[in-house]
Amino acid sequence: MISTQHIANENRYMDMIRQMLDASNGALDWLVISVDDAEVIGRLEGAMASVESAALLAVPEANWSHDEAALHESVAWALETALVAKLVVVGASTAEAGDVASARSAPGLTSSRFGRVLQSASEAARQRRQSQERFTQRASALLGLPKVQEQIEAKQLSFLALFYRDDSQTFAAYDPSTGTLVPLQGP
Repeated sequence: MISTQHIANENRYMDMIRQMLDASNGALDWLVISVDDAEVIGRLEGAMASVESAALLAVPEANWSHDEAALHESVAWALETALVAKLVVVGASTAEAGDVASARSAPGLTSSRFGRVLQSASEAARQRRQSQERFTQRASALLGLPKVQEQIEAKQLSFLALFYRDDSQTFAAYDPSTGTLVPLQGP
């Protein structure tokens, strides 16, 4: 059973996790905290359909930085209260890049218009890099929480951080040893 909660700016994370715990009879094997992006949430819900006890907490991008302390406190509480076995954090790039290749061949495309398309694509790439940097910082901060570290060292918790790249529609995994994102390879 998957319980999904979308959080508005004023909602408290711990209360939402508590509601999800109640819905799952007090047990959560998986706690998934994801950026609130329709594409990402849809993919996660599909992937988690067969998971018996999971909570998917959808957090708007703007709330991550603003509510980081409350989110960290809620994660620590959930790990202690619900005996979570798997903690997953998911981020996403949100920049929209223009299709430079198709724009180049568009009829009537002037050099100044092509320059604007290239500038737009460059800006989108910059925004994607910033999204990735923010995500790796967030994943590192969650991984550094004492309760998370304690349970990982005791082999009671698995931690996974995934980043959805909207430009390629693929996921990359956060590698804590390098602090970077590594593309996931298919079968």
